[in-house]
Amino acid sequence: EYVIDFPSEMKKRLDVVKGARLASMEIANSPSYILGHIACSKSEQGYEFIKIVNRALKKLYKDPRFYQAHTRHMANIDLDIFNQHFRQVFGRH
Repeated sequence: EYVIDFPSEMKKRLDVVKGARLASMEIANSPSYILGHIACSKSEQGYEFIKIVNRALKKLYKDPRFYQAHTRHMANIDLDIFNQHFRQVFGRH
């Protein structure tokens, strides 16, 4: 049997189901981590919305809670590669 899910979701399940024998495998030809984007209409309101979101995100990126929100449900085995990607994108940790 198999399941395709986010590693953080699997860790939450494994924390509940002790002793489960599972292996994690990468999906071929897919990136290790994916950045998300916000889209909206190409209008004056849309541009204003993106400005507001960008300002909020720039503040959030500096807050240690941003990193913790991404790692609190992550298996220790995934932290090294995550930290490499995180540093590339956000320049810290």
